[in-house]
Amino acid sequence: MLVSSNEIDQTARKACVASGLGHDRAADLAAAAVWLLRMDHDGASALAAMLNEGGFTLPIAADTTGGVLHCNPTRPALEGIAAIDWLIAEGREGVIRLEGLVHPVMMLGLLGNAASSHRLAFSIDTENDDAIPLIVTASSGLDDAGMLPEILTLRLADAPQRTGPQQAGHLNVEERTWKRLSAMAYKTYVPSSEASRLKGAG
Repeated sequence: MLVSSNEIDQTARKACVASGLGHDRAADLAAAAVWLLRMDHDGASALAAMLNEGGFTLPIAADTTGGVLHCNPTRPALEGIAAIDWLIAEGREGVIRLEGLVHPVMMLGLLGNAASSHRLAFSIDTENDDAIPLIVTASSGLDDAGMLPEILTLRLADAPQRTGPQQAGHLNVEERTWKRLSAMAYKTYVPSSEASRLKGAG
């Protein structure tokens, strides 16, 4: 079914908040899901699967040793967002080693959205020394996002010339997935009552 990108973004944000995530992380994850959908990955299903799994109240598992940020495990909603923010702040000197990566499609979405927002690119190195680093930019991702390895190294890369802004438009979402996200988002709504109206609800 076709849904406007704005409606996907807002519903995804509410679903994240209903799952126990803060508004800042919810905004990043919703934008990542929309970016994935624009890149022909099923970002809505990837987000719904991650939210269903939960586990967002545990402390972030990250430490810095020798100028390298180590994350293990790497959950996109927690360590993933924190690692990307750290790398952008560190610039070219920053290196991140991610281990135990779960929900790799959502991690790709976070990288792609950050590349778009900050006009930069990320280089992904795997454990295979012969492999050419994978580059994630504002307008391109990986053909097979699900194959991101559980262990990888992230760095900033030279960004190509920026393409034009993404158009809002409509994106294709599976109806079953849309119902799941909408049901999660519904948990954020305040029931209509005299008490809720006195407290400022619409």
